[in-house]
Amino acid sequence: MKKGFIRRSFSAGGFTLVEVIIAISLSAIALFGIETLIVASFKDFKTGKEIADLQRDLDTASYQIKGVLDEADYDTISYPGPNSGNRIRTGYKNDWSKEFYRQASGNGLIYKNFGESPDPAPIINTLQSITFKNSLPDKRSVRVDLTVVKSEGTPTERRLSNNFLVYLRNKP
Repeated sequence: MKKGFIRRSFSAGGFTLVEVIIAISLSAIALFGIETLIVASFKDFKTGKEIADLQRDLDTASYQIKGVLDEADYDTISYPGPNSGNRIRTGYKNDWSKEFYRQASGNGLIYKNFGESPDPAPIINTLQSITFKNSLPDKRSVRVDLTVVKSEGTPTERRLSNNFLVYLRNKP
């Protein structure tokens, strides 16, 4: 009896219709799961890249501004208003002067020699706002508030902010 059973199992060829339907269904479920993981991974990668790009822009602007303000004389800092504004000009004792401000049209941060024309290319293009303000009554420190944004006004908007205080080294 054992011999006949083995012979019959090997001689019957193919799969039944039910087995084929079950195999196709399981394959479809597995492929759908894999596709969902791939799409989610791509979205996470894109979000992470946007945030990394914004962080790079924020760091670039912060380090550039801090580096220039670190060398400024406290008595040569000027603002468009009495003690604050979105533009700052630093003048050094040797009459070398730099300024930072938000681009008139667009989201660029301009860094240039005072009086230089035309404006150079922005150091970053994601600036939403920038504010410079005297923090102490003796005008020996400057508070800088920066905000960078990507895809502004859309559901995928990304925004990062930074504020820091720069103590002016060159005191009398």
